[in-house]
Amino acid sequence: MRSYDLAFHPILVKDRIIFGSSSDDTVRCLSAETGEEKWSFICDGPVRTAPTHAEGRIYFGSDDGYAYCLSLGDGELLWKFRPVAP
Repeated sequence: MRSYDLAFHPILVKDRIIFGSSSDDTVRCLSAETGEEKWSFICDGPVRTAPTHAEGRIYFGSDDGYAYCLSLGDGELLWKFRPVAP
């Protein structure tokens, strides 16, 4: 079994590229023009799928069992939620 995925799944929002990584458990936001990192957010597990954007917020799940919501502007954690099985 691999400890990381071979590809990232980026999204483009305005002038930013956002993607998660399963190799270092991080979501990153880069400038689409320069490639400069705008912000990063570290989870406690791999981020294997593309994040989603809506109304200035970035949503994604991690293998740590949480769903996350970050601010698009600065990557600030707005909330995290661990769903419970019924």
